[in-house]
Amino acid sequence: MVNLVLSKYNANSLITRYFCLMPESTPELKNDRFLRALWRQPVDRTPVWMMRQAGRYLPEYRAARTKAGDFMSLCGNPQMACEVTMQPLDRFPEIDAAILFSDILTIPDAMGLGLYFEAGEGPRFRKSVSTAADIEALPIVNICLCNTSDAADHTTS
Repeated sequence: MVNLVLSKYNANSLITRYFCLMPESTPELKNDRFLRALWRQPVDRTPVWMMRQAGRYLPEYRAARTKAGDFMSLCGNPQMACEVTMQPLDRFPEIDAAILFSDILTIPDAMGLGLYFEAGEGPRFRKSVSTAADIEALPIVNICLCNTSDAADHTTS
């Protein structure tokens, strides 16, 4: 999803928030290789982008996660989400873009399934969804990715 991608060199001037963003409406960028590739325009090399999970091995990520207290607190803090998004970009000059740090599990958690993390096991939910009735009982929620949007805003300030 383009709206979750930050370019290393354009983070201070533009966050590509909308897939419909077209070349003619984009301000001049310092590094637009990733965007030009999305627009199927010629590029000097294939862009390299960093998945948000790929930075987890970095010592600076581990320090940020410790500072946040837990994984979901890290996801929910826009300043820290921005920080861990930019870490691999700062460390590796050959990377052109990164996916904004967040987690897919924030969505079922917002639906009231009670996300928690079991030490040594990973994510768990207090409520399970295993039948059609369970699905029908899920609340209809207006899921706002406010933390993700706020984190994107922090990369532009």
